[in-house]
Amino acid sequence: MITVSRRGHPTRIFDPSSNKSVIFISSDCVLVFGYTGVAYLDRIPTDQWLAQELWGAPIVADDSGGIPMVGGQRPGRKRINQILFGLRNRLRATPGGDQVEIMAVGYRYYRNRFTPLLIAFDGAEGTLKAPMMTMRPSTDKAGREAMIGTIPTRATIDEARSEAPILQRLNELQLAAHVASIHTSVVRRTAAKTVTVGPHVMKIMIPTSHHRSWGRGPWQRKIVCQFDPLVSETGARDDAASALGAPSAFSPWVVTDVGFQPAAFMGNMGIVRNFRGWSVELSQTRPNAALGANVFSAQKRPAMPR
Repeated sequence: MITVSRRGHPTRIFDPSSNKSVIFISSDCVLVFGYTGVAYLDRIPTDQWLAQELWGAPIVADDSGGIPMVGGQRPGRKRINQILFGLRNRLRATPGGDQVEIMAVGYRYYRNRFTPLLIAFDGAEGTLKAPMMTMRPSTDKAGREAMIGTIPTRATIDEARSEAPILQRLNELQLAAHVASIHTSVVRRTAAKTVTVGPHVMKIMIPTSHHRSWGRGPWQRKIVCQFDPLVSETGARDDAASALGAPSAFSPWVVTDVGFQPAAFMGNMGIVRNFRGWSVELSQTRPNAALGANVFSAQKRPAMPR
């Protein structure tokens, strides 16, 4: 959700379903990027700015105002280390970048092995309190407190965990879905108390199936995206997409070495795309959903407010 603030105080909701995620698939990594903070950089949505930086060349809309899917070799063919440090430098050089924090989680592929990767950095010029570029979680309390965004309280997390059903004998994807459901509950509990946090949730999971192989596989090479919107007690969607009269979902950006797929809106269908040998499930039809019109189009984003 994007809100408009005046003098540091939120005044209104600007976009209730804005995308904030980018999936990046390269020869040496598969990562999910997210951001928090200012929602527009260089007068374009921050997720589009992030996708553009990962792609390595400007991404522009067509005459209809939409961004088409593009195939071809990625112009910015660099290793993940170069990409991350370059991204931080560009964020520092962009007006408003000091009010944005970028996070990425996923796997790095190195020496025929996938290893977990978690990274967070902002666009502020380095201070002792600013998160530093690191390939591992920060252990510095001041660094964590400096992160931009709303951090849920321990009580909120404990409440969400206590109300989750106790499940046993789960496979990897089932366990990931169980954990994601707890995260969703935390987001919505936080949203109920914080006007700048929206209740719609994008869940992105990367099943690995390599628990005892030290990252050597077997790998499913699969990414599952599940847009989980807040649904009212009447079953109606809590945004303008409900006007379609069909189950609907949003998907994040997907940037790869061989093309990109912009953030999209889709109707009553599940869509799977194949990128560089990775199967990306962009949406899932909701259980027991009524049939409706099939829709697939680039997600329309409002221009930056003046």
